Amino acid sequence: MQRLSPDQKAKVYVALSTVIFLGAFMIFMVWLGARATRRYIRHESVRRPTPPLRRGVDEDDWAKKPLVPRIGADTDAEQDST
Repeated sequence: MQRLSPDQKAKVYVALSTVIFLGAFMIFMVWLGARATRRYIRHESVRRPTPPLRRGVDEDDWAKKPLVPRIGADTDAEQDST
């Protein structure tokens, strides 16, 4: 293996640092483009109509009803038969 002259050694270091810098720059640009794409995909269109609001329905309606009817409580079947 030959020894490089100081002039050639400087050129090799500059070329290597340039390749590393350009690689890091390309990685940063891809990251930035991916971030912009994610923002674009998540963005709600102004022209898309919003669904109508459901009024009179409580989100916790299910929590107010007992999951298991009490023993001895009138059931729907008993009420229908009378």
